[in-house]
Amino acid sequence: MTLTKQDINSRLLELRNIRKLYDVAKVRVVTLEAENRELKARVKALETENRTLRGEVTDIKYQLAEMKAM
Repeated sequence: MTLTKQDINSRLLELRNIRKLYDVAKVRVVTLEAENRELKARVKALETENRTLRGEVTDIKYQLAEMKAM
């Protein structure tokens, strides 16, 4: 099977396009991985803050119940 010059050029163009898309995809993956790490850290911080605030609310409820009992 022999390829015509047009077939060769077409395949080379397709290969160049695939390589460009691959390079763009690699950059996107790296960016998304970094964003994912940041979001995981943010979630962890918010969960910690949430636990703290829930504890404070529980304490306030307890104090309020004691005041009402007086």
